[in-house]
Amino acid sequence: DDGKTLWGKSTSVVKSGIEEVLAFVWDYTSYAFKHEIKDGYDRKVIDELNSHSMVVYKGLDGSLETLDTMIWKYFDADNIVISFTPSDHSSINSRPRRKSLLNSAAGGLIVGVSRGITAVMGPPSVRVRAHQFKMLKLTRLSSTETKVVCLTKFSLPEGIPHSSALLRETVLESIMISAKLRLYFARRRNLDSILSEDGQAIGHWICDNLQAKEDFWQSNNEKLIESVYVSFRCLRQLSVQYPYIVPLLAEASKTRLKGVAEVDTSLTRLTPFEARCIGASLSSSLRARKTAESGLDQWRLNYPSMVELCERHPFIEQSLLIISKRVLKNAIWGLQWRVGIGAALSLVDITTDAFMVSVYFGSEENWSLAYLNIGMVSVNLTLQAALVIYQHQKKPHVIWRELLAVLLAAKPALDAHRVASGKERDEDGEVLTPLMELTADKIAELVAEAVPAAILQTYAYIEQGSGGRAALFSILVSSCATAYVSTIISFDFDCNPVSRSSFPEYYGYVPDSSSSRSITFGSMFLYFFSTTLCRVTGTALLLVKSPRLMVGFMAFDMILFFMYKAIRRDLTHWVPAEGVVKFIETFFARFFLKVVNDYTGIAHLRHPHEMGGIYWLVTIFSTQVFVWAAFIYVVKVQETATFLDETYFIFYLAFLNFIFVVAFATFFVSIKAEYRHTFSSVISGCAYTRAMFKQKGKKGNDNPERRMQIFTVNKAHWTGIRKKVKTYVRRHWREWREKELPWLTDELVLNIPKDFMAGEDARFLESLSGTKKRKRRSSMGKIVGLEQWNRRQSNFLIPSMKQRSFREKNEQAEKEGGDDDSQWSLEEISTASGQEVRSGVTDGTRRESFKVSPIQDPRSISHSIIEEWEAEEGSLSCEE
Repeated sequence: DDGKTLWGKSTSVVKSGIEEVLAFVWDYTSYAFKHEIKDGYDRKVIDELNSHSMVVYKGLDGSLETLDTMIWKYFDADNIVISFTPSDHSSINSRPRRKSLLNSAAGGLIVGVSRGITAVMGPPSVRVRAHQFKMLKLTRLSSTETKVVCLTKFSLPEGIPHSSALLRETVLESIMISAKLRLYFARRRNLDSILSEDGQAIGHWICDNLQAKEDFWQSNNEKLIESVYVSFRCLRQLSVQYPYIVPLLAEASKTRLKGVAEVDTSLTRLTPFEARCIGASLSSSLRARKTAESGLDQWRLNYPSMVELCERHPFIEQSLLIISKRVLKNAIWGLQWRVGIGAALSLVDITTDAFMVSVYFGSEENWSLAYLNIGMVSVNLTLQAALVIYQHQKKPHVIWRELLAVLLAAKPALDAHRVASGKERDEDGEVLTPLMELTADKIAELVAEAVPAAILQTYAYIEQGSGGRAALFSILVSSCATAYVSTIISFDFDCNPVSRSSFPEYYGYVPDSSSSRSITFGSMFLYFFSTTLCRVTGTALLLVKSPRLMVGFMAFDMILFFMYKAIRRDLTHWVPAEGVVKFIETFFARFFLKVVNDYTGIAHLRHPHEMGGIYWLVTIFSTQVFVWAAFIYVVKVQETATFLDETYFIFYLAFLNFIFVVAFATFFVSIKAEYRHTFSSVISGCAYTRAMFKQKGKKGNDNPERRMQIFTVNKAHWTGIRKKVKTYVRRHWREWREKELPWLTDELVLNIPKDFMAGEDARFLESLSGTKKRKRRSSMGKIVGLEQWNRRQSNFLIPSMKQRSFREKNEQAEKEGGDDDSQWSLEEISTASGQEVRSGVTDGTRRESFKVSPIQDPRSISHSIIEEWEAEEGSLSCEE
């Protein structure tokens, strides 16, 4: 905040009891600090004042040192605070170093150089004394889980030159204590105590080790992974049970592309050689899919032994997910390949359109066609720009960068990069997930540019032969791009594990084996390609006869679709919008998706919330008939003159129908049999939403995660069962909040109507809604838990029942007056600790009370507790 003072905060959950974590931190000079978590600092205990406080010394990197009074204390049964405050102990004097060393031109390299010097020659004899205010809060989550929050304020004395790189590195190392605690205790856990979420941490540790020591040929991957497994007790136990696990992970972590191995051996009979073959096949599955999640899921389902392994030990799948993301990021065929394909398709499509514009400008009678092509490209860019503004409306500084990518036609490549790299949605600044944003951009490109440009160029060629072979090539490129994008969207939505878990009735039709998936992908592309060309050709024939005829037919078809949805009481789109926005969103969503379905036949649109299975099936088959009807009416009945000979026209249409029949039959046979009925389902979107809420789990038990997804759907879809939903939520709400279920996110809770709650729960929903609309203040006192719980300033949006009980207990104590020994104002704390309060609140204008238990040593209350951690405009300044 002033160039010489840095703040830091870190949070982690340690899988150990709170007393064990306290004992580890309090043993300041233990062997584990130096050798097991590799702290690397020169640690000394100068003076042990009592069992709760001592003076400690730490020699830091870059010739810095700290001398602190270290104090720990229970604040209640589930919270321990450990504070570090600067000490003036006289046993070690501070002597400033020469200015040239700290303020040298190589300030950015001083950290690395000082570490090298320390390793060779030992610690320097003269150091600069830094000021550190540090606090650790340990919160008991359970008997085997402890939450660790570390807060640090680090600064140099006045008049001492400094390096910003040195300060940043020092603060980073200081707050890394929470992560190092997690690592230390994770290494001592048994295999039966490892949870699914622990697998991601193990995967990160493996990837960090590979990143630091992996050679160019990746020949030492097995040794590096084995070194990680040896350091963890649980992984050593796993290696004894499955000796092939290390070779499997070593092959899976390599970026070399190999073929898919056919291994049907069960898990108990798997050999190390077969495990290597299975691990090496992961790269092929990742290359075939856009995301690491989809590629890993495809690879896992291809091998029965891996399905069994992941079911027995779910954390292994999470570790493999992190490794897969690293492989996709580093491999030439991974992230770069996907970005390259996306950029190449966009570039080729725009290039062919630009070339056709130049061809049309070559003839004055075709100038109108050139201007129409330019208008289509402009509309596409406008839609993408509008999507950018909607997506990043909370981050104006990002909008300009995204708009530049739109103008340079690089937005599809940028979206592909985000999806392939595994980027997650920023809940505070983004509306859509990266995959949804990519899909929306592709749909905008299809509706505004690819399909209209193909229709216009086909019309010009059929009527006059304008453009010649260049026009045919451009039409072919646009159709291939449309079919490829449609195939990717359909495939990615179905293979996405999230889609399969959220809507298992409709997503999962793509087979598990790699060979069958390739057949499904190829047949899907071909029938999309034939559908696009048939629809484009039929529309162009109507346009040749009369533009009014084409517009009239499309308007009539659109009106029929809206009437079909209205008659079935399924007109409102599923997006949970309200008021006027609901009607606007419904119209545009239904309109654009209807156009996309007509000209592509994307399989995802068969979902009841979109077109519906039966309407989707009738549309793609009617397209094959539509092109013949348009040809007969325009060419035979009306005898309209065309550039193409009738014989060639008939052969061309028959060839497209042949491709469609063969491709669709192959597709229908290759998919899983249990999903074939979804392509002709007659269920409406509203009926499906109600059925989704009533559906039980696989074993007939209640499935609240599935049922609560009803709040992600528009209220109009479940009006008929509103009372049942309200009763169900009220009955289970307290239980869900107490368990802190991972699927009960803030966004889901905000969609619950306020009248569904009563009393304290209703006030909680109101406070949560208000919290999302403003930025909350936070001080060190609030973060470490010393201040009274404030419902509207809580950092926990969904507090557990234990936290709420603690808050109610404090509120009740406040009403009763409390105990004199448990009420401490800031002035009293300052007086008791013998320290001057520098917070600027001792003038009587602002008094606050802390709820603390009686203390034996008043020095355990440090003035650093009342330092403001974050400051907002209009509140206390950072200095205050």
